Amino acid sequence: MRRVEREAQDRVRLRVREIVHREFGRELRAKEEEAEEIERRLVKVRKALHAVRYGAVARYYSARSGASASAGASSVASGVAGTSSGVGAVPRQTRSRPEEVAIHPATRCACHNCSC
Repeated sequence: MRRVEREAQDRVRLRVREIVHREFGRELRAKEEEAEEIERRLVKVRKALHAVRYGAVARYYSARSGASASAGASSVASGVAGTSSGVGAVPRQTRSRPEEVAIHPATRCACHNCSC
């Protein structure tokens, strides 16, 4: 009788292990698919954020150079920076004229001397 009970318990253990292994694998695959979907969405959002930043910077510098903001926006829409046509052109900073540089608001520090 002991032997029959032991064999029955072994069969139950094996069956439980099979079920746990199968269900764990299924859930693991589901979580991996969720992580891949999240990564795809993050890539999409990063691309959109990059386009927004590009547009903001182009608009900022086009306004600083005296060009109309709509010209900067149209160059952003076409995907061309437009620096050769003067849109987005910024005065060059020199040692004799350090105040001529246009500092974009996204930069952390305007002092250029610290390690911010």
